[in-house]
Parts: sequence; structure tokens; C-alpha cells
Amino acid sequence: MNITDKQANAIMSMESFLDIINGRTQFENYQDFQEYFDLLKKKCDKKSRLLKRIKEGKTSFQEINQRKEVKKKKFYNTFENLKQYGINYIERFIPTKAKLLEKLKEKSWNEELANEVFEKLKDLINEELMLENLINSYISRWKNIRYIKEKLYIKKFDRELVEKKIDRVKRKGSIFEENQDILEKKIRQLIKKHYSRRHILYSLSETKEDKELVENKINEIFEKENFDFENITYFINLYKKKGLEKRKIIERLIAKSFVYNEIKEVLE
Repeated sequence: MNITDKQANAIMSMESFLDIINGRTQFENYQDFQEYFDLLKKKCDKKSRLLKRIKEGKTSFQEINQRKEVKKKKFYNTFENLKQYGINYIERFIPTKAKLLEKLKEKSWNEELANEVFEKLKDLINEELMLENLINSYISRWKNIRYIKEKLYIKKFDRELVEKKIDRVKRKGSIFEENQDILEKKIRQLIKKHYSRRHILYSLSETKEDKELVENKINEIFEKENFDFENITYFINLYKKKGLEKRKIIERLIAKSFVYNEIKEVLE
């Protein structure tokens, strides 16, 4: 059904008032349009009444949010509702078991109920398969092992299982061996962010094979242009603008893994 400009503007105005970002523009028939219009109007009327009460000092945003939170907790404090939330969360976020349990507890404020629902849902999650897929995905995007571990720990994967899977990756050698162009791109990205030569080597080298390849590539790039001197100059100018004294500037640059003699040379 095609709606008129006037109808479209009315819907857009109500959606804007309700902070609805992805509003509807297509309707199957007039009844479908009218039902959506009536729903928006009802929500707008409710919000207007609340804003009026706030203006009159009869309530506050904090009290409204607290009531909403309590209402949500009551809703998710039943087995079926919490279970459905858990299923939806698994389908959308593919969480670890620990993350699922954490979310169930957060949603219900009821540890006993959360544990009961978790027992029903935990077999839907295959952590080992998830872990392999995630590691492969990160590697395909040329993320280093340190980054991969950090992300997996945030997702609450078992640390022992993570270490076991990562060890297998390490035994395969460096991921940069047949992708020197990717390695050079990563080094140049870090140079643009004003990282020092030593910091780049540390960031990208996590196996013996990595270290040798990265060191060779860094030497190749820095032999053409001494980026450390450029980056030291960049930071010195930045810190001088901030009013830092010479000693503080040196301390900060050393903390960024720049070489003291090179810092001194640029300062002089």
C-alpha cells in the first residue's frame, strides 16, 4: 500500500519523538497502516504524559528507568521467559557457556533460576567448535596471537582450552611466512600510529618464526627511511605543546620503547 506524504510525515514525526531509528514505510493494506499508526500514537501519548509528570516534578527519569528495570526483572523471573531470552541470546551472539550463564543471572536477578535455565540450554553450545571457528576467523584477518587470546578471554572461553588451541596454531609456524605483503602492511599501519621499531617487533612477534620474519621486514623498511626519528620528532613536538619539560619527554618516549640515544640526538 502506498501512503500519502501527510501520513508518511505523521509516522516519521511520531517515530522521531519515540527515538525509533528503523521505522516502517511499507504496509500491506490500510488496516496494517492503521494498526501501526494507532500503536505509535498510544506510545506517544504515554511518553507525553510521562514528560508532563517529570516537568511537574511528580517523577524523574531515574525513577522511570528504575521502574522499567524492575518490570524487566519480574518478566524474566519466570522459567519460560528466561529460557526464551537464553535461546534468543545464543542464536544472536553465539556465546560461551560462561557468558550465557552470566547473562541469565544479569537478566533475572535470580541465581537459582538462572542455573536451572542454563542446565537446559548449555548443550546447545559447542565451545570447542566455536573456539576453532573464531581462531580461524581471526587468523584469516591477520590478527596476532596476543589479540586473539585477549578476545577469547573476554568471551569467557576456558583458558586451558584456549591455550591448547593456540599452541596448535603456533606449531604451524608463522602466519606471515607466505604473506610478506600483509606483514609489510601491518608494520606500516603501526608506523603511521607512531609506534617505535621495538614496539612493532614486540607486537607482531609471538613465535620464533614470527620474530625472524618480522625483524627482517622491519629492517628492510627502516633501512629505506628511519621512521623512529620521525616518530620521536612527532612526539617531542606534541609534548612540547603540552608544556612538558625535557626529562618528562624523555621518560615518556622511553616508555614507548624508543631508544635513548636517538631521543637525545633528536632533542639536541
